[in-house]
Amino acid sequence: MRPLCGRENGPACVENCPADALQLVTDVALSGMAKSRRLRTARQEHQPWHASTAAQEIPVMSKVEQMQATPARGEPDKLAIEARKTGF
Repeated sequence: MRPLCGRENGPACVENCPADALQLVTDVALSGMAKSRRLRTARQEHQPWHASTAAQEIPVMSKVEQMQATPARGEPDKLAIEARKTGF
């Protein structure tokens, strides 16, 4: 291990990061984060908007019907060459 990584105060890079973007994460901290994510997901799945009936309310359309419902694409508004030719 490098001498700056195994210090008593923790890694030097974590302590001296100017943006405070680094933090030391232990196995206990990782376990805690995983547990909180699992709990958050479990609470969210229990909400009424996650019920299977909501997914059935979306009308099922064939690809042809989807394409017919899509508005036609218009031609792009092109600028004159004098307006476009401003570089080089």
